[in-house]
Amino acid sequence: MFTRMFHSDWYPNDIQVEQVGLGVIVTFNLAPPNLGINQYFSWCYGGGLRNYTTIKVNPTGNKTHHSYQLLRLKPETSYSCELAADVVDAIRKTFSFQVTGMEQGKHSLIAPPMDLCLYCIKYCLGQLQLGS
Repeated sequence: MFTRMFHSDWYPNDIQVEQVGLGVIVTFNLAPPNLGINQYFSWCYGGGLRNYTTIKVNPTGNKTHHSYQLLRLKPETSYSCELAADVVDAIRKTFSFQVTGMEQGKHSLIAPPMDLCLYCIKYCLGQLQLGS
């Protein structure tokens, strides 16, 4: 007996979260290509904030998994998220994670410390003025 799958029947069943600095990378399995789904969405709640992310997937790219980033998250905060295909009546898959604080002296490659950014800007502006 053949059972036909519809857009609204599919949901991601493999979701992985990896923390990088104060952000996370979320990787999930894509819908089968025959469903033609190339847009997804994510809703995340935590620390008094809500984050809606539209996720567009390149149909000629990876056919099995896709990753997206959630940035500027609060340390020591728990987040609850929903991920689904961006179709009517889609089943939403929920997942949770907690952002751990960064150890003193270690900084994210994605978001360098503000004092370093200001120093670099001042240095570059000083070099430009000296060279004029």
